Amino acid sequence: MIRILFITLALLFSISSLSFAVEPEEPEAVTLKELLLFYDMEELTSVSFFPAVARKAPGFSYVITTEQIEQSPARTLNDIIAMRVPGMTTGGHERHGPLIGTRGIFIDNNAKTMVMLDEQQINQRSHFGYTSGLLSPLLGDIKQVEVILGPGAILHGSGALNGFINLVPKNGKDNPGAFINSEYGFAEQLWKIEAGYGASYGERKNVYLYGGMYGAKGYEPDELYGYTKTFDIRSNGFDPGNYRLSLYWNHDKFNLNLFSYENNPYKNGTFEIGWFHQQTLGIRPKYLFEISDTDSIELIGSMLWFDQSSPGLVPSTGLIDKRGGSENHWELKSIYRTTRWDGHSLAGGFSYGQKHFFEKRQFFGDDAVIGLAAMDTEWQEASVFAEDVISLTDKWTASFGLRYDKVYLDDMSNELYNGPKTPDEIGGHISPRIATSYELDPDTTIKASYQHGFRTPDAGYYIYNLVYKDAAESLGYSFPTLDIETMDSYELNFQKNFPEKKIKVNCNVFYNIFKDLLSWNFYKDTDLFTPEQIQSIKDALGLPPPVVPGSFLNEKEKVKVWGGEIAVVFQPLSNTEARISYGYVRSNADQVRYPEHQIKVNTLSYFQNNKLSLGLNYLFNSRYREADLSRAHSIYRNDRHVVDVSLNYKVSPDFSIGLIAQNVFETNVPPMVFEPDRLDKGGLGYDERRIYVALRLKL
Repeated sequence: MIRILFITLALLFSISSLSFAVEPEEPEAVTLKELLLFYDMEELTSVSFFPAVARKAPGFSYVITTEQIEQSPARTLNDIIAMRVPGMTTGGHERHGPLIGTRGIFIDNNAKTMVMLDEQQINQRSHFGYTSGLLSPLLGDIKQVEVILGPGAILHGSGALNGFINLVPKNGKDNPGAFINSEYGFAEQLWKIEAGYGASYGERKNVYLYGGMYGAKGYEPDELYGYTKTFDIRSNGFDPGNYRLSLYWNHDKFNLNLFSYENNPYKNGTFEIGWFHQQTLGIRPKYLFEISDTDSIELIGSMLWFDQSSPGLVPSTGLIDKRGGSENHWELKSIYRTTRWDGHSLAGGFSYGQKHFFEKRQFFGDDAVIGLAAMDTEWQEASVFAEDVISLTDKWTASFGLRYDKVYLDDMSNELYNGPKTPDEIGGHISPRIATSYELDPDTTIKASYQHGFRTPDAGYYIYNLVYKDAAESLGYSFPTLDIETMDSYELNFQKNFPEKKIKVNCNVFYNIFKDLLSWNFYKDTDLFTPEQIQSIKDALGLPPPVVPGSFLNEKEKVKVWGGEIAVVFQPLSNTEARISYGYVRSNADQVRYPEHQIKVNTLSYFQNNKLSLGLNYLFNSRYREADLSRAHSIYRNDRHVVDVSLNYKVSPDFSIGLIAQNVFETNVPPMVFEPDRLDKGGLGYDERRIYVALRLKL
């Protein structure tokens, strides 16, 4: 009761009484901020083939800018998603880090939510998606984060199934000069240093360079939830070698993005040794051919190299080996755009690419000894797509889009197999989108959309699937093949601005249907085989008694999820902004690992003539009922409250000091983990209060 009372008082204090101590901003700055806040002048780059503002774009979009990131307690992309974004949450995984949950769906990896850098897909496709990067505090090259709830297959193809995140990079024109930031975290003994430099050298010609490093020793968690650790645990720790380097170059019609990063978070569990390593190199060239004032062709290339590895204990020997794998992606995309016909913005094009997967090979270090959710194979991907955005009237806009994708799988090899195995072919897939928006008046917009998302199985999904399939079929048992998972989303949105009251309200209602949902299943928990058949499969493969057979499978039943969000933004005074959201979600699934109710409050106040700022983030996740998640640990029968606070002071226009306190009240309810009865698998160390000091210098 005392904690809730304190939280309430803190929120009221930050959004009201503190603001009266603030000197007003310059009139021009206030006007610009109000326009950006209430009239969505910032363009989204990842929801359509044409730039679109949020009030007209399909679905619900959330944008956080550089200033909001720097002035808030959020230090990582994981913090932004968990503490700020309506309709999304994050959880914990014992090996590779945070798990992203979106509108009721939460699994053991991040493959269902696509993460992009300037619309270049950076999800790994062996198995993990985008994971350890969520923990990186190196965000100094990011201009804004666009989060879109709902599918986006019409634009981005396989993987944009249940939400997608686009990291928009900085450029030299808007960010001239140099900066240096540093940070120290006391609990985990974390250090960070980053620097960037931007410059322009002509019209539409600029360059932005960025580099950063960080590390942390981590700390011993206070609570192991009844389990005994096998190895040292370093919660919120990182093995050495974490960095990020990037180059963003714009030269008239040519654009080049180049980035490389490495993340080595320590595993967050009681039974695995060491850290989880991910390293990535990405190149994205782009060229725009302007045929006329109304017509253009854009050529976009993409090349990516991924490594993942982890030390592992060899059973019965006490030796440590390296387990890992890698993958290489390349793609070429061509997009034709025209606005030559009145009221129509037409886009169409095609893409072709290949993905190569390697069981043990490493691009950036010594090869692995054993594969980790990896195999030797490759596949080709081809697509064609088109979209028409129609201005029916000055107030009424509609869009129609269609996409066709085809994946060509090759033979697959893994050390579990006796020779290569041929997976079943995956058929072509069609993705439609229909959306409309109507402005009732300049301050009121309603939107409706039907969108489709899909995802082909990741390469790692075939490892156990194929070996068990062969064994089952050799015994005369039928075995399901892996297929594409899909999602159909129906959504209504209502946006209302109250400029005179400095309030903007978004209301969203959605109904999502997942078909052939891909997830890990132990055969003993399904009706696929009888206990006797499971034992005969184990005997045929010579599996030892402790092994419980299972693999990734498509769910037989449709999973239906429904709910909505209410997001309110308001400025009680020109120097104070508050964002409050409420999210509700329900599902017909048997075991739901997603909070039914979420409340998020984010406030930012300036005072002393904008020299001092106070940011506050508050998160409420409702408890899990026995009927919804019977296997959950008893601690999840409690609500989760988290409060983060930041204080920033400008010593001079070019130098500032920041103080961040996360989990101020040391909440002992951790975020959800994939195995909710085993909190020692990803749920350790979240009850610690974490304090950080930051220095920022512009040169």
